[in-house]
Amino acid sequence: MRKLLYIVTIFLLQGCRPSIHSIADFNRFLNDPGNGCVKTKSIAGINISVKYLPASYAVLKSQESNVTGSVIASNKDVVTFLMTINIAKEQLDKEKHLSVMYSGLDNMSEYAERQLSMNFSMERQLHLIIGNKQIDAVSCIAENLYELSSGKTFVVTFATPGLKNDLGSEMCIFEYNDPFFSMGRMKFIFDGSTLEKIEELKLG
Repeated sequence: MRKLLYIVTIFLLQGCRPSIHSIADFNRFLNDPGNGCVKTKSIAGINISVKYLPASYAVLKSQESNVTGSVIASNKDVVTFLMTINIAKEQLDKEKHLSVMYSGLDNMSEYAERQLSMNFSMERQLHLIIGNKQIDAVSCIAENLYELSSGKTFVVTFATPGLKNDLGSEMCIFEYNDPFFSMGRMKFIFDGSTLEKIEELKLG
């Protein structure tokens, strides 16, 4: 049965591939849970989503700047994800503050401590597991939305020299050990073969 599902998935990705002409097209594709690039969990009123960002995504964003070659080189041995922490929809009406950054806090001192930890040491809580190898995050950059959004988004990068070529034959586990919202250790499991096929999407 699993083999049949694998064959069907490959067929869909190869034979029914969407046409990607813009970042908007790419975002629609990546945000569709059916394409296997985004995983979501909700615990105790907090929602966390993790989205895989293929190297071709960065290439498309950079084409207008004529830096495609350097982007391909820089993404050869890295795996990148977008992680968003947000207040769950059913919890929004109960929260006094709209931003997840205030959730569960009693004062501004606690808020300042959370901001400091999230902006400068978040990578300590993030790991990627490919096969039997655990990789620590080398970079976790918080997007500064000036609290125009209720969520907090991070671009998380893992250095994977020699491992990215093995991605297609392994499960890929994004692990986040949450110290802020009492959610504990969370694992987001991606099918490596699906992610590998995403890298082959044709642009243009």
